[in-house]
Amino acid sequence: MKTIDFLQIPMACLSLVFILGACQQATESSSQTESPSSIQTPDIETHADELSEALLDKFPMIEGSKQLILVRANSPTATTGQLETYQKEEGSWRLLKQHIPVNLGKAGFAPFGEKREGDKKTPSGLFLLGPTFGYETKPETSMEFIQIDDSHYWMSDSDSSNYNQLLHYKPGSPEMEKMRRTDDLYSYGVVVQYNTQPAEPGLGSAIFIHVERGPDKPTLGCISLPKKEIIQLIEWLDSSKYPVILMGTSTYLD
Repeated sequence: MKTIDFLQIPMACLSLVFILGACQQATESSSQTESPSSIQTPDIETHADELSEALLDKFPMIEGSKQLILVRANSPTATTGQLETYQKEEGSWRLLKQHIPVNLGKAGFAPFGEKREGDKKTPSGLFLLGPTFGYETKPETSMEFIQIDDSHYWMSDSDSSNYNQLLHYKPGSPEMEKMRRTDDLYSYGVVVQYNTQPAEPGLGSAIFIHVERGPDKPTLGCISLPKKEIIQLIEWLDSSKYPVILMGTSTYLD
C-alpha cells in the first residue's frame, strides 16, 4: 500500500500559506460583508497589466513566488469566475493571460478559513500549486506529473490518517474518490495545496484545477476550465518558480 508523497516543497515557500492565515484574518476583520447575488456571470472588471500594489500589500506572501494564478468571482454565491496568469520578470509582475472563464463550486466561494468538507464551496486564499496529474499524455512541463491509473484514489475521510492525500491503492473507507474516471474531468489537473501540511480533519479535501464538464457547469469545490486551457496552464507552470494560486471574490481580493 502506497501513499503518494508529493509535498516536497521548501519550507520557506510553505510559510506563505501558513503565515497568510494570520495576516489575512486581521485584514478581513475590517472588510465589509458581501451581499449574496444570484447573478452568475464572469463579467468582471478588467485589471491592469501588473499586479496592483494594494493586492501585493494585502497578500505579501505572493512575493515568495514568481508565478501566480488569480481566480476571482463577483460574489460569494457565484459559480463562475475569471482566471488570470501573472509572472514575475525583472522584479515586476506582468499579466500574461486574462478573461479565461472558469467554473467554481456549486455553492460559490467559502470565505477565508471557512471551507468545510462536503460544503461544495471553493476555498478562498493563497495556496501553492502542484503536482500536476492526468491519465492522458504528459504535457511538456517542469512540474511533477503523476500518471493516474486505476489504483489511484483521493482520501476524503476526515477520520483517516491519510485524509486529503493521493493513495496508490483502494482504501477501505467509502469516503474516497477514484481518480481514473470514465470521463475527461481528471484527464489533466493541478493539485491546489489547500488544507495540507498537515491536513486538518473536516476542513476540506481534493481541491484541484481540472477539466470542465462544460461552460457554466459548477464543481464540488474545484476550479474547472476547458481542456485546451488546462494543458496550456500545465505547460506554463514552472516548479522552479514556486507557482501559487490566489482565489476569492473581488471584495476579498481588492
